[in-house]
Amino acid sequence: MIIPTYNSAHYLAAAIESALGQTSPPHEIIVVDDGSRDDPAAVTAAYPSVKLLRQANQGVSAARNTGVAAATSDYLVFLDADDQLLPETLAKNLEQFAEHPDCGMVYGSYYYVDAQTRKITDYTFMPPGEDPFATLLRGNCIGMVAAVMFRRDVYQAVGGFDASQRASEDYDLYLRIARRYGVVGRPDVMTEYWQHGGNASRDNAFMLRWVLDVLRRYRDDAQARPEWRAAIRQGEANWVRFYADTWVANLRTGGVAQLGPLMKQALGITRIAPTALARSAVRAAKWEARLKVRRVRRALRDRSAQPPGRAS
Repeated sequence: MIIPTYNSAHYLAAAIESALGQTSPPHEIIVVDDGSRDDPAAVTAAYPSVKLLRQANQGVSAARNTGVAAATSDYLVFLDADDQLLPETLAKNLEQFAEHPDCGMVYGSYYYVDAQTRKITDYTFMPPGEDPFATLLRGNCIGMVAAVMFRRDVYQAVGGFDASQRASEDYDLYLRIARRYGVVGRPDVMTEYWQHGGNASRDNAFMLRWVLDVLRRYRDDAQARPEWRAAIRQGEANWVRFYADTWVANLRTGGVAQLGPLMKQALGITRIAPTALARSAVRAAKWEARLKVRRVRRALRDRSAQPPGRAS
């Protein structure tokens, strides 16, 4: 198990504890300090079995690859320092590999945890389908990388994480593996994705630019089959809609402090997809109107269902 950390020492102990608390103990735990300004060594010192590696800041992908180079296990799991595993994560994913030994990777579901409120939001599991490559071209059906277990030989065969990819690096890796190997998933919740801060701080234009860059890499591959060509076109449209809808939602809830960053994001999204934000705003307005109609109808039904009052 590889845990990259960058200025996340205050979360690191919980991540390590979740790794050590597995019903099927990890073969090894390797923490990679990616040039942090805090002190992850002070945390790992409390865990003699945990190996700490240090490197100059190169990004999360490079840190993960550094961990793999030092790892000896046949299977790989990547846990970010601010996330946590549920106790049966490794056992359940190993079960999947036992049932499907030729797969390149297996995965489970996860839920979001708000770090401030501890509120849990379920994540809807999406199966890989009969053609995992086509499914992934349409969208990231896997999501959180900590819910995934990789075969080490497969990870190395496809080149590991691309350290030049500034975002969506996990999505890129999933696609490379699915293009050549089988993928299996199960809906069991295995991991906790801890969210720190509001989503309005996320740069949707930046994320959209990088995820579309990932898909562009597979345009040549997609020409091999008509269903792949259709899937990649649908995927590009899905990602544009997702980040445009997210921007509109953030505009409605982000507050005055977020107006500046959101306007900058709007320019970036508009350069990529000129009509996307307008379409998302219209969808949001229609959805809100439908909700208001439903509320009115519900109120009228409730009122008509009440017994009449007694005459005085």
